[in-house]
Amino acid sequence: EEAYAAHGVELTLGQVVERVSADADGVTVVSGGRERRVDYLIMAAGFLPRTDLFSGMLDMLPNGAIKVDEYMRATPLAADGTPEAEPSPDVLAAGDSATVLYNPTGKPDYIPLATNAVRQGLLVGANIAAPTQAYRGTQSTSAVQLYGLSLAATGLTAGHAEALGMRSTTLVQDYRPDFMLTTEPVTCILTWDPATREVKGAQFACPHDVSQAANAVSIAIHNYNTIDDLAAFDFLFQPNFCQPVNY
Repeated sequence: EEAYAAHGVELTLGQVVERVSADADGVTVVSGGRERRVDYLIMAAGFLPRTDLFSGMLDMLPNGAIKVDEYMRATPLAADGTPEAEPSPDVLAAGDSATVLYNPTGKPDYIPLATNAVRQGLLVGANIAAPTQAYRGTQSTSAVQLYGLSLAATGLTAGHAEALGMRSTTLVQDYRPDFMLTTEPVTCILTWDPATREVKGAQFACPHDVSQAANAVSIAIHNYNTIDDLAAFDFLFQPNFCQPVNY
């Protein structure tokens, strides 16, 4: 909380919003008996697996996400609560109630994205009679257009990488040459494993749409490419789109 406060951000956690009112100049929020004036109010709901029906029956993460193998099969629990040796061929799970293989860490995780749910659902259909198509994992690649910025990310963020003992570097560069009539700066953050040099993630922010850059790095993570591989990849150059050496 001190780090947020240093940037002028106040965290008020564990409070119930009591009243919201808006006018032409902004929004007033009352929470915890205190009235606050804010520029924006973002109302959001999170995701929580609703798997109570299978409590004590299937192996799950602490939040209730059903653990699945590469064929989307769940693992039953034994009488003593430990997972059985083999997954069940009769119980398959997918989507926001199931785990995914998170490729940057190689571990099961809970990442409720529509892309993950669709791919897992297709695999359930393919594997429902017999295990034929394996799940290849996810990099949790996503993007959003917010406040005039194109924001995209894949794999480990800088904060997550630091927590895991990995590294990150930041580059700020115009996305295309300065001799063009217009250009915009793009901020790029790349994360990697210093032991293996494998690419582990990236974040991008720019007023121009740079979201496809996250897809390019996602492929590099999926294929266990190193930062040296990424630097040597053949990306196009055309001054309408990018610099001679792509950011």
